[in-house]
Amino acid sequence: APSAPRPHRPAPPAHLAPPCPALYARRMHLNRRALRGWARAATLAAAVVILWATLTPSPPSRHGVPDGAIHFALFALIGLPAALWYATSDRARREPQRHLLLVICVLWLFGGLTEVGQGFTPTRTPDLSDLAFDVAGSLTGFLVGSVAWRAVFARLPRG
Repeated sequence: APSAPRPHRPAPPAHLAPPCPALYARRMHLNRRALRGWARAATLAAAVVILWATLTPSPPSRHGVPDGAIHFALFALIGLPAALWYATSDRARREPQRHLLLVICVLWLFGGLTEVGQGFTPTRTPDLSDLAFDVAGSLTGFLVGSVAWRAVFARLPRG
């Protein structure tokens, strides 16, 4: 038997328009696989930016910004798309706690390896406080991304 049609949801007022990702996803009819591909690419791009910024012998100018704030912000960049990658993962849907722990471990390990890698550059030194900011930034980015993507997914049409 055919299922009953879903009631049409009226469009929100202009001042409550959905954020860009939801709008694009709605227009392009992105499915879970396509979103996962975009999330994977964005996560890998963020990793490349972080590796460049943390392992180049001469760091980019900081303009008076504290080192910890830079580490926190850089690693938050990897947490945001990692949250979408996790949210669209089939494996995470089957075993959410196990894969959440895996994501946390990978983010921690990535921060740790960048600090170890700094020991091999002539003008950098590894620092435990930098590692703390790396992990805090990536986990904060992941949490903020999780909340943001949950809100985006709630606005997408089901189906």
